[in-house]
Amino acid sequence: MIRILLLMGLLALLVMLLVRPDPERLKHAARRGLPWILLVVLTLLVVTGRLHWLLGAIGAILPFVRRLLAATLTLAPLLTRWRRREQADGERPPHSPQLERDEAYQILGLAPGASIDEIRSAHRSLIQKLHPDRGGSAYLAARINQAKDLLLKGR
Repeated sequence: MIRILLLMGLLALLVMLLVRPDPERLKHAARRGLPWILLVVLTLLVVTGRLHWLLGAIGAILPFVRRLLAATLTLAPLLTRWRRREQADGERPPHSPQLERDEAYQILGLAPGASIDEIRSAHRSLIQKLHPDRGGSAYLAARINQAKDLLLKGR
């Protein structure tokens, strides 16, 4: 039953696209029709007793969303400052300025006197989030690596 209704909805959307592909009309239809489609699907899931998997999936995703939000909010001031420097200096400055130990601890989010394991762990978690291959920038990755090298060199 659910499959038939979903197929009918998709078929109606396809007919609308082929008959009149007006972008404004499609936006309007999506804004008005999508909530109704979701309501019908959820109602059918409740009536047929198949809502449990959806609630389970939402429950399984929540810890990851919470961790992502916490990481984003923790790094926000540091990222803002770094982005301002990038915009002022260009994407890749020719020579990165030398770091001070206090700034290195701040970049890694550590208190002065952190252990070697804490430094390596903080470096690993930051570089995984801000590596250029994952949407970060080369400048940020270089600064994180400089901070780790400076703090581990003094040990």
